[in-house]
Amino acid sequence: MGWFAVAAEWTPDNTAPEYLSMYPITLAHGGGVGWAVEYILANLPKSE
Repeated sequence: MGWFAVAAEWTPDNTAPEYLSMYPITLAHGGGVGWAVEYILANLPKSE
């Protein structure tokens, strides 16, 4: 599990108070799109 996946779970959308602290760090490390993808993948329904 990468730290982008953890960040996506911790601050799932831009209304979370922690988002304002995390997003600049994420962008500085090239993860803006990666963060969004991790969030989407984490919330897809699981197939059985």
